[in-house]
Amino acid sequence: MLFGTIVITFPVFVYFSFLHSFPFHLFFSFFAPVCILLLLELRKKTLSQKKEKKRNKMSENDDGWKDVCAAKALSGNRALVSVPDGTDTGRYVAVIRHRTKLHAIDATCYHMGGPLLMADIEEVPGFGSCVVCPWHRYQITLEKGLKVFQSMDGQYTSTGQCKQRVHEVKINDDRVLVKLNMSEENVTSDDYAHKKPAPAQGSGGLRSGMLMSGGSQGRPRNSVNQMIANSMRGGDGAAPWSCSSSSTPKPPSAPPVIMSSYQFFRISEISGSSHPTEPFHLTLKIKVTGASFSLYGLGKHVEIQKGDISRFYTPFTTPSCSHDECLLLVRSYPKGRLSPYICSLKVGDRLAIRGPLGGLPRGFLDGVTTLNAVCGGTGVTPLLQILASYVSKKPDTYTIRVVNVLLSVSSASDIPALTGPLKTIQLGLPFMKINLDITITGEPPSDWTGLTGRVRYELLKDRFPPLEKTKIIYCGSDAFNETVKTLLGCSDGGVGYQDDAMFGFC
Repeated sequence: MLFGTIVITFPVFVYFSFLHSFPFHLFFSFFAPVCILLLLELRKKTLSQKKEKKRNKMSENDDGWKDVCAAKALSGNRALVSVPDGTDTGRYVAVIRHRTKLHAIDATCYHMGGPLLMADIEEVPGFGSCVVCPWHRYQITLEKGLKVFQSMDGQYTSTGQCKQRVHEVKINDDRVLVKLNMSEENVTSDDYAHKKPAPAQGSGGLRSGMLMSGGSQGRPRNSVNQMIANSMRGGDGAAPWSCSSSSTPKPPSAPPVIMSSYQFFRISEISGSSHPTEPFHLTLKIKVTGASFSLYGLGKHVEIQKGDISRFYTPFTTPSCSHDECLLLVRSYPKGRLSPYICSLKVGDRLAIRGPLGGLPRGFLDGVTTLNAVCGGTGVTPLLQILASYVSKKPDTYTIRVVNVLLSVSSASDIPALTGPLKTIQLGLPFMKINLDITITGEPPSDWTGLTGRVRYELLKDRFPPLEKTKIIYCGSDAFNETVKTLLGCSDGGVGYQDDAMFGFC
């Protein structure tokens, strides 16, 4: 800009100075400062280019370190960066300064795609600082990327397996440098690493949708709450906030309830029987006033909270439910942190609920003729929700005709509560054949003639062959899901399902 101004004004001054007796000293009194400014600008540009070359050389030669942004981008102690890794987008990493120490961790939660940039950080006994996913409250250690959870006796523990990839980070010459850690071959967070994180709200006005690149920021146009709601609508397995449209049929006109914050809903009916010392099941019917709780068969779940404790449940419906009702199947454990409270509630009491969240990837069931399901206890509820969504549909609008189910239960007393809703839903699906096998992991009754023992390869290989137009889902505890995923996969000793043909609900 300055150079262009000089080029234009110089001939003008020469013309007036020599041809029209314009005072020559005025020419130099104006032009000399301009020249000085030009020289200063050129010097500034030269120094900037030298610094850039130095950074690039350091990035290339310093064993994988990448210059990702200016140090001033961490003024709020958080920055979302894209680290070059040979892909079009780069790897999205959250750089977090916590207690004067820098951490770099994959920016999207391995579980179902929640944004971690502005997530809370909690100190967990025995595991140190953990980032807490704002969607599902999963605790992930900043140092090693381990998932931390509480066992039934309230003790913090971990499987010891890295779930969220963590990276090296440092500041050098007022620049933030990140070195990607790819030492482990497969880490769960890799599934989301190259998809832009969903929007999130945090302190200081910074949002996870803002990408830092060389200290610059981009501002999302929509309100944060609306963006969060939109990102929660789709199937997280395919990162819905970055998905194109699929061939999945559009849902009915009544929209689902999308709540990014907790709201209270009344319990209108309770069925089941309680036991003072043994685990038991209760079915709660929740009245959702003013909006439909239609979930459209995507396997979505809700989060229920009491104080600082929250747990996830998958609501479902049966043909007897009205359009503004849903059911929750709750297993109460005597030493549980939340289930005893839920099962102590009475008709008319209220529950704090947020959601629905998560769900199947978009288009996962498109063209599928056979759906297989491996369910551990109340892990049958995502299947119930999926099947219930087909009850009101015409048979020519969906392709699924066979559903094979393997249900794992602790004892025979669990069977009625878990299979009762399935039988009720099956009555509304005359064009769909549902085959149910049950295995009891505990001591079976003397007259039991069915399967026994935990889910294993021998139970899966013949019941669930990986045929064309066949998909499989599974849901249970973390340990159950890890085992089933390994048994179903293509590794040695697996049934042979490709990753895109199976989906696990956590």
